[in-house]
Amino acid sequence: KVDGANYVIDTATLDETSAASNQVRVEVQGNTITVIVIEEKIEGNYTVKLNKQNEQGEVLQGAVFTVNGTNITTDAQGYATIAENVEITKDTVNVVDTYTLEEIRAPEGYVVYDGVITLNVSKKVDGANYVIDTATLDETSLASNQVRVEVQGNTITVIVIEEKIEGAYSV
Repeated sequence: KVDGANYVIDTATLDETSAASNQVRVEVQGNTITVIVIEEKIEGNYTVKLNKQNEQGEVLQGAVFTVNGTNITTDAQGYATIAENVEITKDTVNVVDTYTLEEIRAPEGYVVYDGVITLNVSKKVDGANYVIDTATLDETSLASNQVRVEVQGNTITVIVIEEKIEGAYSV
């Protein structure tokens, strides 16, 4: 509009969609229009655990696995942490995380799992959160019937079922 001898900004408005989003607003100060965009921070993380059990579902303590070059040992509840609170960011949400597990020592009286287990974790955006999209095992591990994966919330558990050593021998 004209204000005396000067042209000045009268109003600045947003389209209906932008105005309704509550994430965009416009401010007018003198001859300056400022469009303010409010970004929501997207957050997320996940944890990967290993659980060692026998064929009856009883937990096994003392199994030692190498995971991506680091040794972990199952505790009295049969669990070991593979990765804890792995942060998911805009830079990593589209990257598949891979964990390679190999048992190097079985609990006493049990057979070492013969094979390498590969777990692939993909992530996605779900509203204002990063979440686990899928957690999948390699075909060999799936075919063995000794390995399975469970996802609950932001926790992935790789369950490895151990075979007991059977038979007798004499000295």
